[in-house]
Amino acid sequence: MTENTISVEKKIDVSDDEGETNNQDQAETLKLSTSEFIRNITPLSSTVEIIGKIDEISAPKSVTYKSGEQGIVFKFVICNDEGVRVQVLVWNEDIGRVFNPITIGSVIHIDGAFSKFISLDSDYNNGNVSIELVIQSNTVIDTIPLSPAEVIPVVEEDYPLITIEEAEQYLKKKIRMQGYVKRNFDTVKIKGENSFICCGSMASESGFKIEIKIIQFKKPFKSPFSKGDHIEAVGIMKNYLNHATIILNSLENMKKLDEKKMPLHKLVLANKELKFQNQDEYSYKKQKRF
Repeated sequence: MTENTISVEKKIDVSDDEGETNNQDQAETLKLSTSEFIRNITPLSSTVEIIGKIDEISAPKSVTYKSGEQGIVFKFVICNDEGVRVQVLVWNEDIGRVFNPITIGSVIHIDGAFSKFISLDSDYNNGNVSIELVIQSNTVIDTIPLSPAEVIPVVEEDYPLITIEEAEQYLKKKIRMQGYVKRNFDTVKIKGENSFICCGSMASESGFKIEIKIIQFKKPFKSPFSKGDHIEAVGIMKNYLNHATIILNSLENMKKLDEKKMPLHKLVLANKELKFQNQDEYSYKKQKRF
């Protein structure tokens, strides 16, 4: 199979000798959208159709429009095998209907997105092209199942193992981090909204702590860990409100390493945080510019 090619099973209509139409399962070859196609998407089109692999997911967050009204935006990035990345935005009531198929590594078919210009230099742009896509009320998103031969297992050991102090060097990159459960993981209702986030924190031997946010979780939620457990998290390093934060796709991206525990008196004292000054992806001031 050539690069960028995906084999899927898709029902198609086939006419028999008597002219009657029968549904049959036949293999159809689809391709990830080419770099040339992505770069040639023009702004202000409301019928963009694209196939890509989900490479990055950001947690839904509240934003303030210029009108002063509040909204929620969910952001993810799709890419092709040549590393061309396109940012996709989902707003408000559309988040619920498209959220579940969005998992790291999944291949999706987006049909009917709206395209907008976005500067490559923008702090909001997690892609590497000057176009972002917006999911509309009529946009259709389908997950494309890969055949077993095409499923490439993620080798978590390939991601760099870093410390909290090194976080700034790895912004927007996939990393591994080891430490101890400080605030155990649980869901929290967002004030004024009918939605929840799932988060907790990790402490290091050096006295630092870092917050961890989980994108996908089931309710009712129950953490498999205990306070002080020695764990490893695999996710994307983000600057969230000027704080170093690890974004995980799901609980499957964390594991207990061994039976080591950090005692309570050390956990309580682990309060140093890594803060950013000039790379605030999600600062309140910038939210108001949406």
